[in-house]
Amino acid sequence: MGSFYICPTPIGNLNDISTRLVQVLSDADIIYAEDTRVAKKLLSHLNLKKNVRSFFKGNELKKIDEILNFLDENKSIAMISDAGTPLISDPGITLVKELIEKNVDIVSIPGPSSVLVALTLSGFDTDKFTFLGFVPKSGKERVKFYDDVDNAQLTLICFTSPRRLKKDLEEL
Repeated sequence: MGSFYICPTPIGNLNDISTRLVQVLSDADIIYAEDTRVAKKLLSHLNLKKNVRSFFKGNELKKIDEILNFLDENKSIAMISDAGTPLISDPGITLVKELIEKNVDIVSIPGPSSVLVALTLSGFDTDKFTFLGFVPKSGKERVKFYDDVDNAQLTLICFTSPRRLKKDLEEL
């Protein structure tokens, strides 16, 4: 059975990549990426020519069997996101749960995390914090989100889109 690598990629500056990640990507038989165009830019920067396949929110469930088949063929698979650590507000948790159930060797490479970058630059208390994921767009989920924020007793971190940033900041 092959191994599955969760590979965080640089946030912004491609030179922030670790030596270990370069080695894992070099050795991987197949790379699954949230956006293959973004992945190819990174791989081009590293002078790597690799088999890159898509893995995003709309196709993740369809890709699980394909990935399991490659692992059964003893292939080494790396998963990358557009920037930062895969699975953090990105697809993949269903796949990882399935891999755990099948006793696949999973390796998570340490590396960039936008959550920790934001926390360390914030000036807020870093001893205790909670990551809330993306701010819901609308409805009851959004109301509950803001209720939870109002009652929090520790540093909170969340994601939002650039298009909704102003609205979300006004509500916060």
